[in-house]
Amino acid sequence: MSPALLTPSTAYACIDFLAEISEQNMSVSELKSLRFSSASAQTVLENVSALGWIKEDSDGSVSIAHRGQECLELNHATEQLRFLLTDYFFLRQDPWLQLARRGRIHVLLQAPPEISQLLHEAELAEGENDEVVRFWDDVADRVRGDKDRNRTEVGRTGERLSLLYETKRTGKKPRWVALDSDEFGYDLLSIASASDPAPMKIECKCSERPLGEATLYLTRNEWETADKSERYCFHLWNTASHKTRLAVICVEDMRPHVPENRRSGSWETAQVPFLAFEQLFSLG
Repeated sequence: MSPALLTPSTAYACIDFLAEISEQNMSVSELKSLRFSSASAQTVLENVSALGWIKEDSDGSVSIAHRGQECLELNHATEQLRFLLTDYFFLRQDPWLQLARRGRIHVLLQAPPEISQLLHEAELAEGENDEVVRFWDDVADRVRGDKDRNRTEVGRTGERLSLLYETKRTGKKPRWVALDSDEFGYDLLSIASASDPAPMKIECKCSERPLGEATLYLTRNEWETADKSERYCFHLWNTASHKTRLAVICVEDMRPHVPENRRSGSWETAQVPFLAFEQLFSLG
């Protein structure tokens, strides 16, 4: 059973519902008689049931299930709302939710207004802290059916390393555009230098494998963006053996390793070994 379309009023009522159950044992009929300011008890009951937050005991009373108890034990309303949205998204199969694989801005633009409002109230519509990034990565992995979560985490590690590197290099934190969309063709928007505010686009690649085994995958969109941009570079991060090394690759150094379209054939993804840039790596 999938929960109905969630509204802000219903979402908050679901959390209040858990508090009511935690204070006293109640039957289903008694729960249906509860009053909430902006949502019917029946609607709330259906939603918390679909979320698996409650269970009916042998004596006919309703108690909080393990997942519901986890939500109730969170300290802040924002955390509880994020928890609710995580469970809600897990159970829904809406077309707009499939857009999470492309970045959060696509979900925010296409989701129903009620969901978009909840994402804003849960402070998930913007920001780059670990909890926000993890939320969106979890949703994207789920809709992709991606069982290799480590691949996502390694990619984010490279992006975070580049954020730190660029902030130190320029004195200004770059914009982390990859969180919002994969259509930009790069991950970070930095600046040329501390004295030159001209935009610098950066695509980040990261591998935990030894340098001789590490590989980057370059998409056609990334390359076309790089080729037509005035300032663009690739950050290749190698974190094997706990030694973090970085190679900053300009477009012209990458060009010899990029395939060409021929006749009716065209490429979409190119595989390039890190070893091709061995001389450019230094400790990051």
